[in-house]
Amino acid sequence: MLCSNRAGVQGSDDLWITHRVRKQPRTTGRNGPSRWLNETYNFTVRRVRDKVWEEAENKTGRVTWRYTETQRTKDYTELFDPKRKYEVRLRADRMELKKGGKWIWVAKGHWEAAPKNPSKTNSSGVRKKN
Repeated sequence: MLCSNRAGVQGSDDLWITHRVRKQPRTTGRNGPSRWLNETYNFTVRRVRDKVWEEAENKTGRVTWRYTETQRTKDYTELFDPKRKYEVRLRADRMELKKGGKWIWVAKGHWEAAPKNPSKTNSSGVRKKN
């Protein structure tokens, strides 16, 4: 997306400055929270659009896995990783993995609302520490 700012420079005609602006990933949704912080491994699982989710390292912002949302209830959001054929559930306090037909604990974490000021977040959408 291109954005133009108009700046007046003394002794010349108006100067137009054009620069690229990176779109922020969508981290809010009308159907509930769309960002889950993995406290155990320092990752963030976030919805990027509709039923598409990604898991990214908090330190570097590098996306490590992509998921498709398969189910949502008041207790959890269920995601599927087609590459690894993993089913995971994000709950209020933990992430679970389906293994051998049973859901097992994977990581401690929590839902977080998107920040009101995106400029105070890193590339993973996690709030920067002051």
